[in-house]
Amino acid sequence: MSSSEVRAQSAALLAIGDEVLRGEVANSNAAFLSGHLFEAGIDLREHVVVSDDPTAIRSVLVRLRAEVDVVIATGGLGPTEDDRTVDTVADLLGVGTAADEPSLEAMKKRFATHGFELTPNNLRQVRIPTGAQALPNAAGIAPGFRISLGGAEGYFLPGVPREMEKMFIDHVAPRLASRMTEMGTPPPAVRTWHVYGMGESHIDHRLAGLLTGIEGATLHFRTSNPENHVKVVVRDRNLERGRATLEKIDLELRKRIGPGIYAVDGDKRDYEMGSAALMFGAMDVPNACYVPGLRTYGVRNAGARCVSAARAPAAPPARRPRPRRAWPGQRRASRSSGSTSAAPWP
Repeated sequence: MSSSEVRAQSAALLAIGDEVLRGEVANSNAAFLSGHLFEAGIDLREHVVVSDDPTAIRSVLVRLRAEVDVVIATGGLGPTEDDRTVDTVADLLGVGTAADEPSLEAMKKRFATHGFELTPNNLRQVRIPTGAQALPNAAGIAPGFRISLGGAEGYFLPGVPREMEKMFIDHVAPRLASRMTEMGTPPPAVRTWHVYGMGESHIDHRLAGLLTGIEGATLHFRTSNPENHVKVVVRDRNLERGRATLEKIDLELRKRIGPGIYAVDGDKRDYEMGSAALMFGAMDVPNACYVPGLRTYGVRNAGARCVSAARAPAAPPARRPRPRRAWPGQRRASRSSGSTSAAPWP
């Protein structure tokens, strides 16, 4: 491995729950976690969804702990019989379970405040495997936990998105950042160029060989009609050197793509910049069209009336405001003048 190359820490996401597996609940947790792991410089290798069956949970944990550095699991920490994550992890590691006392006290106080009866199964959701480090749940009841899986570091979080997100930001993200610092793995240098009026295959053709000879750099494409998004990720042990490499790539990429780039990273102005470029002839887009209903330029699609940029009609005049209609019983008539007026709102 060269001085610039970096071995990214790897991770896998595991969603536990029959409701997720059946599609009854969208796995929004995966999207949230994936974005944060990428920003931290962690190489996410896999998304896995399993049922509440302990055998299925155990099987995938055994496999993942041998393949990645970090496993983040969501779901199965609640009070019901089908919440089996804690028991399965404890069984896998050959340890028992115990109540996390701070979480137990917080639950008792919460139930007392709202006048809820504390039933025996409620105690299930404040347990963690013996030897695990509890992760407080500021948005709910069930604590998460952190534990070594014997080959990988495991984080087990609630499946409820608002609880999971709060717990991840407060407790998991800082630990992962410390881990990356200890490993000498800085976050990657990343840039996304938003391209309008050029097909994905044409962009790929122009960028052929762009990263040849550049260690640790990768090129990625994503289409979102009528736009295309080009992303470059540079991983380097030296963050400043990685950023400098990205700047060099930026210059070459702009030369190859030309004025089709209308925004970079989050500096997107929807279609306004693309529209302006069309109006002033900065972009050669044969399939451009003006969509009267949207009062903007776009690409040819069903129902759109396409025109050339040079002959595009001016924006339609503003509509005259309609008279305000009063609610029934709110309009009074003036017998003397014959006029009507709306009564004030109550």
